[in-house]
Amino acid sequence: MRALKTRSDIDGTVILPGSKSLTHRALIAAALADGKSVLERPLVCEDTTLTAKALRQLGAQMVLEQERMLVTGNGGLFPGFRERKEIFLGNSGTSYRLILSIVAVGRGDYLLTGTPRMNLRPIGHLVRALRSLGVDVDCMGQPDHPPAWVKAGGIRGGIVSIPGDTSSQYVSSLLLACPYAEEDTEIHVTGTLVSGPYVDMTLKTMEQFGVSVNREGPDRFKVKAGQRYRPSFIRIE
Repeated sequence: MRALKTRSDIDGTVILPGSKSLTHRALIAAALADGKSVLERPLVCEDTTLTAKALRQLGAQMVLEQERMLVTGNGGLFPGFRERKEIFLGNSGTSYRLILSIVAVGRGDYLLTGTPRMNLRPIGHLVRALRSLGVDVDCMGQPDHPPAWVKAGGIRGGIVSIPGDTSSQYVSSLLLACPYAEEDTEIHVTGTLVSGPYVDMTLKTMEQFGVSVNREGPDRFKVKAGQRYRPSFIRIE
């Protein structure tokens, strides 16, 4: 009987795909910056493509060249629309929750829609948090679920509390948008913050684009108004 080999002769290099969660956040920060950013090795998949498409509808320019995404942001100055603008976000819960706060930065009427399955995903805590920050937003179907209609007129800012035991994406959504609020924002997370490392990822991405957040313990965040994301070059880990 021939002895089995215990060592493979295979030799090569594997390039791992970039983080989907980080790609979402970097696309948003770059779209809100005023100028051109470069994202190296972004993950291109259905979910991140939906986020990129939504940001294009808000006026950002995005060009994929080989393994780089070139993003030209508009500084949060989204173009106005005479009629309600529908933004379709498929079945990407991350896209939906993050973009919901981002559209509030601009001016105009936005209807955020998705697949029938998306309409089963809860967004009530985030909707109520945005209302407390001065955003006019309503759920158009089942209460606390998509689709949501945002009559955007900017984010006032202030103090807001949001439960942390449902989704950390609610916290990330507010963090990404609130540098563009009219006043400083304090975000108080009640209960246990689930998936805390994703909030850490959001804070790191914001810092890479020039925006700082003062974190007081695990459940309180202070975002100073008047900050703006700066165009940056980042490599998606």
